[in-house]
Amino acid sequence: FLISLKTDSYASVRSFRLQDLLSQAPALRKATVNVEETTLSHQVQRAFGTKLRELVITGSNLRTILPDAFAGLTTHELTIRISGTLVSKFPDGLLRYLPDVRYLTLDLRNNRLTSMGPGVLAAITRDGPVTYQTQHITGGVLLEENPWSCSCELLWLGRWLRRWLRETFHVHMLSVEASLYVNSVSRKATCTVSGSNVSLAIIDLRKSDVDCHQAVGGTSPPARMDLSLLTFLSLGALLLPISFACSVL
Repeated sequence: FLISLKTDSYASVRSFRLQDLLSQAPALRKATVNVEETTLSHQVQRAFGTKLRELVITGSNLRTILPDAFAGLTTHELTIRISGTLVSKFPDGLLRYLPDVRYLTLDLRNNRLTSMGPGVLAAITRDGPVTYQTQHITGGVLLEENPWSCSCELLWLGRWLRRWLRETFHVHMLSVEASLYVNSVSRKATCTVSGSNVSLAIIDLRKSDVDCHQAVGGTSPPARMDLSLLTFLSLGALLLPISFACSVL
């Protein structure tokens, strides 16, 4: 049985449909698709069976990903890797069409991302999008190797990452070695402070780092979290899901 596939999207072949190509490959577990077009829309929709565990999207011309690009992925456990593209922004509702994926990991490293809205990672519920829920992405989100800009628009992402660590801390356990590794990986994603060469870990980003108070009438920013609480959060990373550690190895 075919369990791994690497293919181009063959933009110049109008009759090429990945769905048709893989209709007889129900055991496929990993697919790497080099998207030749500038937009990811229909190319991988409904193309894979329920045994798929890893979907890799690359493309040196790829700039835009539509919200329904991953429609039809019905696998139970999945890692989506998007890398080596010109994508600078992901759309709101990116996870809208992944309701059947219970164990999701997002690897968004090595793109052109500078900012990201909260709607990108929002959980989709019967009552609508839930912005700050995190456990629908149990494997976490990898964000490094992008030119992130430290800004007010990125503050929510720092809060989201901290909440993911806290919530995961309550339900999973790791060995000390794996925990230290995951804690280190979670701090690799950094942003650059505008007008300087200063880089900050996104997970540690606070209002006082980006002068958001100037944009809302000059009110004073809240004080940074004290050292004891930062220590607690760091220790919280000592109990993280082993699935996340495996996904980044």
